[in-house]
Amino acid sequence: MKLRALFAAGAIALGLSGTTANAADIVPVIVPTAPPIVVPPPAPGFDWAGLYLGAYGGYNVSIPPGAAGVTAGFNIVRNRLLFGAEVRVGAFFPGEAPSGFDIHVEGLGRAGFLIGDRLLAYGAGGVGTVFCCGFTYWIAGGGLEVGLGERLSIFGEGRVFGPFSGGMGGPALMLRAGVNFHL
Repeated sequence: MKLRALFAAGAIALGLSGTTANAADIVPVIVPTAPPIVVPPPAPGFDWAGLYLGAYGGYNVSIPPGAAGVTAGFNIVRNRLLFGAEVRVGAFFPGEAPSGFDIHVEGLGRAGFLIGDRLLAYGAGGVGTVFCCGFTYWIAGGGLEVGLGERLSIFGEGRVFGPFSGGMGGPALMLRAGVNFHL
């Protein structure tokens, strides 16, 4: 019994003498944190405005069937609307000229709508002439152009053309594909 009394007295003494914990007695807990997430800025949209140079090739659903050439143009963009002018110099082949290539020049006006930042749907119209035979023609059509990277675009288009004067019967269809470099 003495042992019990001694133990009880010791426990009471310890309880009454109690000490309080200080802030310095608290062990800090280090919680690992993830590094901040850095979100890169969005890629800038394709810049359709200004001067561009390009090349094209295609097929005429009439005689002569082949066509290829170079393009130079200029676009103005307001909101999502595009307005521009373009000159194409190329050759129809095989042609009636002694060289087998009928050199032609076309002047076109374009109007289009930007779908997103990199897709352009456009319509075009204008006139052209074939030098070997004095043939002049009107052009009307449209196409899609896709901006790739920062300055390069590719396009596909369909156009109808018909005579103002000279050879050829009624209207015919031209299918073209090409690439433009925007300066």
